[in-house]
This record gives sequence, C-alpha cells and structure tokens, in this order.
Amino acid sequence: MHYLPEQTLITCILPKGTSLPLLPRIKHELGILTAHLNSARGFGRSAQGNDSSPAQSEKELLTVITPGARADEVFNWLFEVAGINQPGGGLIYMTTLKGATAFSVPDNLQEESE
Repeated sequence: MHYLPEQTLITCILPKGTSLPLLPRIKHELGILTAHLNSARGFGRSAQGNDSSPAQSEKELLTVITPGARADEVFNWLFEVAGINQPGGGLIYMTTLKGATAFSVPDNLQEESE
C-alpha cells in the first residue's frame, strides 16, 4: 500500500446506464485508475409516480479520486463528458480528502501467487 496525500474525491450521480462507458475513458484520457461505479435508487423532486407521490428512480454513482492539483481539470472533464451540463444529466460535487491509499493489482496474478 502507498499513501497518497491531498487527494480529491469527485462524486457524480448520473442517470442509469451512463457511467460504465466513462470508465475506460477516465483511464485512457485522464490516466486515472481510481474510479468506482455503484448503483442506487431514491426519490427526486421532479419524479412523480401515478398517484402524485414521488417516484423512485435508479441512478449510478461514479466516484473518482484524483490528486488535488488536478481536481478542477477532472471535475470540468466529467461535467462535460458525462453530460451533467445537460438538463437531467445528473449532479457532481467534490470533497477534499486528507489522503487515500493506492492499491495496485499485479499485471499477472498467476506469477504473484506462485
């Protein structure tokens, strides 16, 4: 494990089905390997069910950890590329982390286990 000081956690709440295509782009275009994708559901102010009560909607949570010095660059990239700048595109925010721990997986797990 390797300690990474002064990191930023960027969280995107996106429409279902939009996050998975972003993962390879985050890796190849930004060089970031610390991204996580999860799904959630909840109520929003604008979503209404048949009886005027709030309707649940499924969302995806995309989180990215980046060095603080690159936080604005990565935030702006995600805002544009993920379509958050469009109506109904989602929500994005960032949080300063005191640090994070880098984990790496060996290229060849078979050799490592022998």
